[in-house]
Amino acid sequence: EISLGLVGSEMCIRDRLNLAKTTKLNELHSLYTGALTSSSEAMILENEISNARSKNEVESINILSPATKAWKSFHKKSINVNLDPYNRTMATYTDNNTKNAIMPASEALTIVDENNAEVLSKIKFEKPNTVSVPILVSRLQAGAGLVNVGSIVDIYTSSNYTENGTPNNQTNPDIKLSLIHISEPTR
Repeated sequence: EISLGLVGSEMCIRDRLNLAKTTKLNELHSLYTGALTSSSEAMILENEISNARSKNEVESINILSPATKAWKSFHKKSINVNLDPYNRTMATYTDNNTKNAIMPASEALTIVDENNAEVLSKIKFEKPNTVSVPILVSRLQAGAGLVNVGSIVDIYTSSNYTENGTPNNQTNPDIKLSLIHISEPTR
């Protein structure tokens, strides 16, 4: 009876150790994703987890700090190589759904500096795939709330004639515009 109890106890300890390793590996793989999946830091941490001999040893392995340091370094380089002529970059944040935002490089760097790997592992910086076009909006339109910062506006092209010269009375939505900034006109 005693030997069976020890075997059961050893199995319980081994099961707890395996569960702790699986949990820590899941944390590692959630933070070292995308470009950092096969980084040397990820491989070193994975070996450290696999070679741990106790549940406490596994739980003491810090994944968040080195992952945060690696993501900050990666994103700072990524921002610098993904700037458009206006010194902007596009951040794509993917969690349950994807959100894109075009921002100045300084704002992107602030986001990187103020977050840890739990956020940074879900962000990708790319060169903006849009063109900035100034559009004049009258004070009446803006003041009446018809157009605000963040408004999505359809831009339509209108052609009086088709390719064969017949009248064309159709308009087609060609471009979606997202208003980023409204400034006062200079006088």
